[in-house]
Amino acid sequence: MVEHRRVLTMLARDASPLDEPTSELTAYARYFSTSAEVSIRLENNRLSFTIPERVRKLRVAPSSGETAVAFATRNMLEIWPCEQWLSHVRAFAGEYADQIAVLAERAEEH
Repeated sequence: MVEHRRVLTMLARDASPLDEPTSELTAYARYFSTSAEVSIRLENNRLSFTIPERVRKLRVAPSSGETAVAFATRNMLEIWPCEQWLSHVRAFAGEYADQIAVLAERAEEH
C-alpha cells in the first residue's frame, strides 16, 4: 500500500495524467478502484476479515458462501471469486507460456 499512497500523493499534486484514457496511471486508477483495505483480526487461532460490500457488489471479490481463492505476497492479499481466478490463470498461462518455461528453468538452477 506504500506504493499506492505515493501515487495518490502525486495525483493530488497533478491529476492531469488521468485525463488520458490510455495512460498507465489511468489503468492503475481503474485497478485500485476495485481494491479496498481490510482489517485482519486474529480470532481463535485463525485470521478473519470482512470483504467490504462495495467490492462484493462489483463482483470483484466473492460473497459469503462462494468459493474463493486467496493470493498473498509480502504486502498484498487478493481474494478472487474462484471462476475469475481460473480464467485469469488460464489467460496468463497462454500468454506467457514461454516466460513461464524460462522461469521454471531458472528455478531449477538455484
